[in-house]
Amino acid sequence: DCCGKVTLWQRGDEVLRVTARKDEWGEVCSYDGKPGWICNTCRFDKKAAGDWVIEGPANINRHSVISQGHYTGLQKPAETLPEVMGGRAPKLMMDIHDVSEVNKIELSQLPGAATGSDFNSPAIDSWYILEKLILIGALIGLSFFIAMYTTLAERKIAGWMQDRMGPNRAGPFGIFQPLADGGKLFFKEEITPVSSNRFLFLLGPALAMIVALITSTVIPWGASYVGATRTVALQVADVDMGILIVFSIVSVGVYGIMIGGWASNNKFSLIAAIRGASQMVSYELPMGLALIAVLFMTGSLKMSAMVDYQMQHGWNVLYQPLGFLIFFICALAECNRTPFDLPEAENELNFGYHQEYSSMKLGFYLFAEYINMFVSSAVMATLFFGGYDIPFFDEAAWQGSPLTLSMLTFAVMMAKVSFFLFVFIWIRWTIPRFRYDQLMNLGWKKLIPLALINMLISAALMLFLNK
Repeated sequence: DCCGKVTLWQRGDEVLRVTARKDEWGEVCSYDGKPGWICNTCRFDKKAAGDWVIEGPANINRHSVISQGHYTGLQKPAETLPEVMGGRAPKLMMDIHDVSEVNKIELSQLPGAATGSDFNSPAIDSWYILEKLILIGALIGLSFFIAMYTTLAERKIAGWMQDRMGPNRAGPFGIFQPLADGGKLFFKEEITPVSSNRFLFLLGPALAMIVALITSTVIPWGASYVGATRTVALQVADVDMGILIVFSIVSVGVYGIMIGGWASNNKFSLIAAIRGASQMVSYELPMGLALIAVLFMTGSLKMSAMVDYQMQHGWNVLYQPLGFLIFFICALAECNRTPFDLPEAENELNFGYHQEYSSMKLGFYLFAEYINMFVSSAVMATLFFGGYDIPFFDEAAWQGSPLTLSMLTFAVMMAKVSFFLFVFIWIRWTIPRFRYDQLMNLGWKKLIPLALINMLISAALMLFLNK
């Protein structure tokens, strides 16, 4: 049964706001001694200061703050509420559709009324700050680790596909090869062209790396760990505009390529940077249109809400196969991966936009590409494959340790990410590079019309099915 509870917050006779209790913010609710869960009806979304809206079906809006059967968290008709609550809610004989009706009820009469701090807004205390700092550090370390060993995986898979061994000299089975490559980049001579713009020459790779790392902060990496006194979410920032934050940060990444190519004062680098900028801008359009069809179904931009929706209704890829295909193709182009690696076409542009770079400045560009692959895989897993959802398993029915559940969901998330990374590598060593006119033709004349058609069909079906 749903553990959602509506709480009235008031100062005297003035109603401040109405919220729905959600266990991941520090209050672990239960029903008959069993771990509880929160249904979509009882999810909340902060729209403005002092103004909270309860999300859910058509009967839940800003004028209908209590839904039948969800007021106490028990799946029972509203008429039985006084009996269920032992007479503590004598005036709640029916659904309340007007906030003014709620004003007549004192705060103490509402079941589940909060005492103390507002648990819907995590207290900014020292533990909360420390928790987020540890999570940020772990995420940065994980991104670098995945990027390092994705290079090894790429060379090993390429060797397997080409019937050769791949790197096998540095350590057993070549597992220390990424460390050798990193050490080589660290100790190589660092050269800055005399005619380059020194400040922008340094800013380009730094911007590419920073943008690649920031994008992962809004992705939920696993189920929240519910402790005895506090709940730790495996997500740095669960913001309302989650997926839009990803798009806005990714759109800044083009400046890393453009600035690096222009600051090098090299014609080949400049041409490659222009290619990269036009390519990324062109493929962000169909990617965004493919995302809109997903947002039609989930009804929220929050990444955690998208995962919760898929846990209850099935993975989005089942309803949006064309949308996923468009999104995946655009992700290849956004990461400058084959067959869309035109900015690094060595047969035309020598080495591409980072031709003049050496040492760790070059390493930043190379690492940023693999971190972008990692984050893109995580975004696709979250949007279309349920995120950390364990297939054919009800997380709400878990009776074991909360820490074990968090670790299991994180492992499932990483398994999905690893699968997408393998597909990225597989495509690179299978499909030849496009010509530049073919790349632009595919983006503007094929993917954008397909994404528009997919969006319109999705909207029409949802309207027809009254969803």
